Amino acid sequence: MKRKLFLLVAVAVVALLAFAACSRDSAATDQAADDSFPSENFVRPTGVRGEGVEIIIYGWNDELSTAMMRYRELNPDFRFEFRPVTHFTDWDGSYEVGLNQALLANNADSPHVFFVEQAFVVNYTQYDFAHYALTYSELLGVNVRPLIERAEISQFIVDAGTSPDGNVVGLGFQHTGAGFIYRRDLAEQIWGDGSLDAVAARIGSNTGNWNAFLAAAADADAAGISILSDMEDAWQAIRQSPEAWIQNDRLVICDQRMSYLDIGKALYQGNFTNQGGTWNDSWYADMSGTGARPVLGFLGPAWLINYILADNAGDTHGNWGLVAAPDTFAWGGTWTIVNRNAPQEVLDGLAELIYWLKLDTTDTGFLYQFGSGTLYDGSAMDVDMEKDMVSSQVVQRRLDSTLDFLGGQDMAPVFIEAGRAFTTAGWGPFDREINGAFADHAMAYFRGEETRDEMLANFRQYIQDRLDIRS
Repeated sequence: MKRKLFLLVAVAVVALLAFAACSRDSAATDQAADDSFPSENFVRPTGVRGEGVEIIIYGWNDELSTAMMRYRELNPDFRFEFRPVTHFTDWDGSYEVGLNQALLANNADSPHVFFVEQAFVVNYTQYDFAHYALTYSELLGVNVRPLIERAEISQFIVDAGTSPDGNVVGLGFQHTGAGFIYRRDLAEQIWGDGSLDAVAARIGSNTGNWNAFLAAAADADAAGISILSDMEDAWQAIRQSPEAWIQNDRLVICDQRMSYLDIGKALYQGNFTNQGGTWNDSWYADMSGTGARPVLGFLGPAWLINYILADNAGDTHGNWGLVAAPDTFAWGGTWTIVNRNAPQEVLDGLAELIYWLKLDTTDTGFLYQFGSGTLYDGSAMDVDMEKDMVSSQVVQRRLDSTLDFLGGQDMAPVFIEAGRAFTTAGWGPFDREINGAFADHAMAYFRGEETRDEMLANFRQYIQDRLDIRS
């Protein structure tokens, strides 16, 4: 049986980084107006290269390290060796801790290239460990901005990988704009109409508030159906506020995140979810309709469909639809960062790999093959892939993004629009810790164990004690 690569998305975990922007010694900027680098395309070298040179790769999964191995398989003259150091789970923050220690050691075993997830990407592009990141312009030897513009990389992906001085130091490859993925048959049972337009109107797609969604939850409950598997499903969307948790060195709970106390409590007290948590057997059972009650839908991006829902949907496969969520959000993604302390012979090989992974918009580039699910076709490697959404809109427009899981619906319009409206302005260095703590403390309020004021006071005290950040 072929092995399927899938994304492990991090939830609330411990982050051990201090909150401080670091100085950067970047030799050049990649702003489009800069003349430090020519703007012509990067040209991949030819002939035998990399003989006897090892590239050390750190990843929180093996998705990109395996893709790099596929590149070597497709290009026999590319003879670099790979040493992947992969941590397949990051629920406890141990990947970050190990990565940080390896970077600080700055020795022969330190990573030359490493992958970071949405939950902690800015720690390596904009905060404490950003000074390790080599700019893409320096790596490629050309101004990367025109290449990014030519590929039409989604702006939120570029922004998350851009340092405070304007240099692109990391790029993602997936487009992770998200929506509401629902069962058409259950919507038909609830409202007599399971069409996309009808469900979008019922749940308040793109309205920026959850009033219609809660009304839809009451309708679903009357039909014996839960609108979501758990309150945490809603929190994934609500927590992605454009306002940062930390402003002027103080903890700030913005109106959007504060609204979760009302939305989550309504979902909990109305028994509008199955309350089984996420990333567990209860969550997966709800995807197939074998949980405590049928579940109308899930909030998430393309990877949630292709790597999680599709594998757990059972007989419901093909009976799903996709509409915009009430709030615009993105969830997940992997950014690639090159260690500026890597030897030049290693950087030569990484330049070739990074261009192929992030900026090559041809049909033989990684983005096209990843998005079409054809990357490992004809490969000796035991890997299976599904279609996915990619960072480059130039590539995405050429892809067939219809899914059998969605009954033939094209997933691209909903996800692309979500990404177009989304901003990473609210991302900060302690998001995983703070997001997780807020969700955990909110449960005490939902269960009636604490008043709203008590819950907020306890949350603020926890953050002060844990991170030394005052409100």
